[in-house]
Amino acid sequence: MLQGMIGDVSKIYGLDPTAQIRRQLPPLNLPTILTASLVILACITAFLASLRWFVGLYFAILFDEMHKKGSMTDTYSECAASLTQTFLFVLLCLWARQAITVKRFCPYHKAESKGDLVLIFGSASFMTVKLGLQLVELHFQRADGFLSWPEALLRTVSLTLIQASQWLQYMCLHRIMALHFEDVHATRRFLPIVALSAVVVNWVGFGVTFFETNTIKYQLGLEELRFSQSTLIIMIFTQTIYPADYLFCFTAAGCWTDVLLRYVEMGLFQLGPPMDLEELQDLEQQHHEARRKGHSTPTTNVKSRVSSSTLEELSFGTDRPQIEEFKICNGDLLNNENKEENNEEEKEELKIKIIKLLKE
Repeated sequence: MLQGMIGDVSKIYGLDPTAQIRRQLPPLNLPTILTASLVILACITAFLASLRWFVGLYFAILFDEMHKKGSMTDTYSECAASLTQTFLFVLLCLWARQAITVKRFCPYHKAESKGDLVLIFGSASFMTVKLGLQLVELHFQRADGFLSWPEALLRTVSLTLIQASQWLQYMCLHRIMALHFEDVHATRRFLPIVALSAVVVNWVGFGVTFFETNTIKYQLGLEELRFSQSTLIIMIFTQTIYPADYLFCFTAAGCWTDVLLRYVEMGLFQLGPPMDLEELQDLEQQHHEARRKGHSTPTTNVKSRVSSSTLEELSFGTDRPQIEEFKICNGDLLNNENKEENNEEEKEELKIKIIKLLKE
């Protein structure tokens, strides 16, 4: 039942299985200024996000001391990190919507990303509701004297930017995860760095969410803060939607990691020259042929004692020289077995001749 359900979810409609895998499309529009800007923004965003994690950890540990001092370092770091990541995903989204048209989508990659995109869309929707509750919470906390006007304003801006960047991530992933292998090869000079930066941003978001939830629980237990009843109710309601942040950050980080994995398969992060476009297209064709077979049981060649599923695993998990070596070894085994069979037949013929001679 589980295999059938997975097969229905990953089913691709409107695709001719006999069609050629390789396509003739114009090259992607990759302006040098755009790619350089994305690389620089990605590096800055990853650095500021990592700094945001360390500052958030420090403030979560020393909340009482930092609150008495009225320090706003945590708010400044959050605002800077959210601003840079929003700029990064705005630029990436504009390029993706202009360059990655529907005609360039790979139907197999698009089908693979359906489930993850549904999770991201659903969690982002819940987080939009949480944003409204957080803005109301900031208003009540400012009225209670817990926050100052500048801090409440900066936190409002940063929370809004974070939510905007999450929707932008969804729109970027919708197109980037459906990229054809040829376009993956074309974007190898900037998209891996952007994807790595996005992974860092989402894992930092996961950690900062943990710090925030623990800090809010601690604040709810402090009577000296003297929150009003309305503020406490809003804070408790906001806590119930925080799991959507965990789901979004975890799923989005996994999606960007999947994008990175395609470049790993291409050999971009290994020593030596990466895989060229023709080899990448052959690898893609092997993926597609394996998927068209679906859930068919692996057939085994009795003579060679090697199943077709083993060859598929080799084509997925090993590089081309190892596959060729496996095929050569497999052929040597076949030759050896044929030689052994011929030797046995010769021995039987000799036995028959000896028996005939003895009878005579």
